[in-house]
Amino acid sequence: MSPPSLSTFSPSSLTPSDLNQIHGTVISQFDALPNRGKALPTTGEWCILSAVVAEESGVFWVVSLATGSKCVGPKLINPDPPVHGGYALHDSHAEVLAKRAFTLALLQEIKSGVGRLLAAPLPSSAPSTPRALKSNIKFHLYVTESPCGDAAIYNVDGDSTPTFTGAKICNTASSTASSSNTPSAFAAASVPIPNPPPPPAPVREPESQALSTLRLKSGRSNIPTPNRSLSHCCSDKILKWSVLGLGGSLAQLINPPPVLSSLVVIGDPRCSSSTSSQQESLTRAVKFRGGCSTYVLPSTSASPPWELSRMVKQGRFKKISGENRQGAKRF
Repeated sequence: MSPPSLSTFSPSSLTPSDLNQIHGTVISQFDALPNRGKALPTTGEWCILSAVVAEESGVFWVVSLATGSKCVGPKLINPDPPVHGGYALHDSHAEVLAKRAFTLALLQEIKSGVGRLLAAPLPSSAPSTPRALKSNIKFHLYVTESPCGDAAIYNVDGDSTPTFTGAKICNTASSTASSSNTPSAFAAASVPIPNPPPPPAPVREPESQALSTLRLKSGRSNIPTPNRSLSHCCSDKILKWSVLGLGGSLAQLINPPPVLSSLVVIGDPRCSSSTSSQQESLTRAVKFRGGCSTYVLPSTSASPPWELSRMVKQGRFKKISGENRQGAKRF
């Protein structure tokens, strides 16, 4: 099988009507799901909702959606003695779960040959021939708040200090990895190391926050290092998906891979006067680094209305406690 070519990034141009269609489609699909995992009206809890939305000829539909806000650290990923058998899910943020459910939807469509995302294979194609996406299909990632990491650093009304992301800078200075590029070094790297050195600790900025830098997941600074997530933040992952595709290792089965055309985020209610700072942070974190187009749909103009206070009162989302995680749905 020949390796697939990298998809040429195709930025999307969405109108306000398109943004509201994406928003309304996701909320309608979420409302149609059973109440399991959703908070009761009296709990005052909330959670992040994310979805992968497909677009073809001006028609939008939800491929996958998920809620979630938790991650696990090395202590739970590789416990001693082992208890998870290597199946612990490292990153359960909503964006990542929606992407995983999207990958499952692609797998099932490849297996069954029935679906709305892929073009029909040619009759003469061998089973190993990569499948092709439909020529005019696009994918948008919808999130109800700015993704963690660089995209979450912006100013809110009445505060000259940007919001604190909580996502820690990746510290590579203390990395002990070899810089040698010799074949023997690569061969040695493939052999399991009995006692590998601990990964470099994430760095918390003391005051001002660095912009446009790689970061790990957000989290409280008093979390012990063994419990701190070593997964990259969602801002960096979304950048990767908009260039390399959403399919992960499925890239060899789909040519070109399905890349993100846009990132759509609901405006922060604390930015009621203007969403320009939030938009600038999204552009800086994703588009200016070579990723997809970014959009902020002001919460005051979203239809159906989107207000954090309204969602809390109606109990539409559940804030996850402990290590419990919400599941993802594919459609």
